Amino acid sequence: MPILTRRVKARVILFGFLVGGGLYLLYLVRDILDPFVWGALIAYFMARPVMFLEKKGFRRPAAIMTVLLMVTMAVLVAGWLLLPAFFREITALSEQLPLYLGSSREWFSEVQQRYRQVYLPEAVRQAVDEAIVGLQVSLEEYLRSILGGMIEGFSDFFTIIFAPILAFYFLRDLEGIKRAFIFVLPPRWRNDILALLGEIDVVLTGFIKGNLLVCFIVGALAAIMMSILGVNFALTLGVIIGISDLIPYLGPLVGGAPAVAIAWTQSPRLALYTAVLIFAIHQLEGSIIAPKILGDSVGMNPLLVVFALLAGGKLWGGWGLLVAVPLAAVIRVVIRFAYYKWLDA
Repeated sequence: MPILTRRVKARVILFGFLVGGGLYLLYLVRDILDPFVWGALIAYFMARPVMFLEKKGFRRPAAIMTVLLMVTMAVLVAGWLLLPAFFREITALSEQLPLYLGSSREWFSEVQQRYRQVYLPEAVRQAVDEAIVGLQVSLEEYLRSILGGMIEGFSDFFTIIFAPILAFYFLRDLEGIKRAFIFVLPPRWRNDILALLGEIDVVLTGFIKGNLLVCFIVGALAAIMMSILGVNFALTLGVIIGISDLIPYLGPLVGGAPAVAIAWTQSPRLALYTAVLIFAIHQLEGSIIAPKILGDSVGMNPLLVVFALLAGGKLWGGWGLLVAVPLAAVIRVVIRFAYYKWLDA
């Protein structure tokens, strides 16, 4: 019995050493991890279709190649239809961004001149001035960060090329990776950790697959309707609106602000129509699209969602807003599992 206890302790120490050493190594080489992260994500999304084909009699390599080819064909068709127009819009938008920022500065200056005609205490006037300047700076930084992020995303050629290749190897060796992971787990924790990972997988799958479809529908609707209205850069703005729809509650504001701002440079009336359009699309999403597709995929309290969004934005900026809710859902699953398994025993 003492020997068994020492073995268990040795496994726990080894497991902690491997986890800590692995995390430290990943931190040291974090600059080269992008293709591996994206490859793992692609493999995660493709795992279920691959397993479905295996059940239909496909060998694993053939199933992986079939799914990869189907996804690649879909991406190529979408790229052939949309990318040329998208790149044209991105190029034109980057060229005209200084003009838009100049127009915004003129508008903010006009607002300041008008409110200064109204009597206000000096302290209030100073606070309003600071708020206007802060809003202007935030708007300019926001527009630049969106455009810069989209250009950077499409310019990372290495990641785009190697991520699908790495995804193939992740999927091909998936069972071996699982066995290796299970082997290093301490035996007394093995079943608990696997059960916990299963719950996390259910939460993430339910959240991601439904939300991606909802975001695609919202972005496509916004792009089509803004194109009909005559808003410049409708395709690019639709992509921004679709991506920002991943952000609960704040998504309409984050994604709709650039669209309304660009429409304003064309005419105030068009800006009003664009704002009404975005509001109507999100009302349609909240009342019909999302309930039909998502149901209650995460089931988190709204206060917790808002806190997660604010914390994620504070810590990691735009990416933090996108990952805050699924990360909070995972943390909630871990805490609940630990409470009922160990603390409430």
